[in-house]
Amino acid sequence: MNFQRAAIIVGTLVFFLLLAWRCGKAGPPEVPEDQALSAKPETAPRPLPTQVSEVSLPQDDSSPILEFPPSHVPLPLESLQSPIGKANYTYHQLLDSIVTEDGLVNYDLFAKRKSVLQIGLIVKEYTKAGFPDTPKKQLALWCNAYNANVLFQVMMERSKPGFTTIDKIDGLFDKRPIIVASEALTLNTLENERIRTMKDPRIHAALVCAAMSCPTLRNEPYRHDKIDAQLDEQCVKWVNDITKNRVVDGTLQISRIFNWYGSDFDVEPYGSVTGFLRHFADPDGELGKFLKANPSPPIEWMPYDWTLNMSSPN
Repeated sequence: MNFQRAAIIVGTLVFFLLLAWRCGKAGPPEVPEDQALSAKPETAPRPLPTQVSEVSLPQDDSSPILEFPPSHVPLPLESLQSPIGKANYTYHQLLDSIVTEDGLVNYDLFAKRKSVLQIGLIVKEYTKAGFPDTPKKQLALWCNAYNANVLFQVMMERSKPGFTTIDKIDGLFDKRPIIVASEALTLNTLENERIRTMKDPRIHAALVCAAMSCPTLRNEPYRHDKIDAQLDEQCVKWVNDITKNRVVDGTLQISRIFNWYGSDFDVEPYGSVTGFLRHFADPDGELGKFLKANPSPPIEWMPYDWTLNMSSPN
C-alpha cells in the first residue's frame, strides 16, 4: 500500500509538472502557512483519470493566467496554505472570470486564458484536501469538487473533434474516476452516495453538469460559513427561471430534475416537489401565483437540453 501511494503521488506530480510546462505558467505562489484540515478517510486514492496534455491551447495567446491575488476576490475563510483554501481561492478567481451574469460559461475565454491549467490545479488541491470535520464543510467541498471536476472534464472533451453534447461524453458521470479528499469516486457516486445523503434537496440547484437544462453556475465557490444562504439563492434563481420551470395553459411544466430525484423533495419544510417550488417561487410571479391557487396542479416534465451551457458570443 505504501508503494502504491508513493507511485500515485509521483505520478500526480509528474502529471501536473508536464501540464505546467505545456502552458508555460506556474501555480499560485506560496503564502503564509496556517493550519490545514487533517482528518482523511481510509479509502486510498487513484490517479487522476485524464490527460490534460491532450488539450489544445492557443499557441499565440500571451495573456497571463489570472493574477494572484486579485484585489476584487475576497480571501477564503480557510487558510490559503490548506488544499481547500488554495483550491477555493483559485476557483473563485476562475469562476469570477468565466461565469457570465446569467450563470453560463464563457468557454472561449476559459481556453484562451489558459484556465485549463487553473482548473487542473484546483482539481489537484481538492484531491489532497483533508476530510472536512463538519457536515457543512463536507457539503461545500463536495459541491465545489463536483462542479470543478465537471468543468475540468468538459474543457478537455470540448477540444476534441466530434464533441457534441454533454450526454454524449462517454462515462463522464458513471465511469471516470475522480478523487476528492483522497477518496476515489465518480461524479455519480459523489452526488448519490455523498451529497444526496445530506438530505438537503437544495443541492440540486447547486450541482451543474454543464448542460443548458442544468441550474446555472454560481460565480463563487460554496463556503461552509454561508452555504445556507448560497443554496437558497441558487434555488430562487433555478425555480424562477422560466426556461426551467413555467406555467403553460394551466399546466406546470418543470425541470426533469424534479422527476429524476422526486423523493429528495419530500423532506421538511417542503414536503413535495410542488412544496419545494412553492417555497422558492416569487409570490408575485406567474409561477408563485399559480402554485398558490393550485395546491395539486397537473405536471409535465420539460425536455432536457444537454447542449453545453455556453454563453452567447458578444
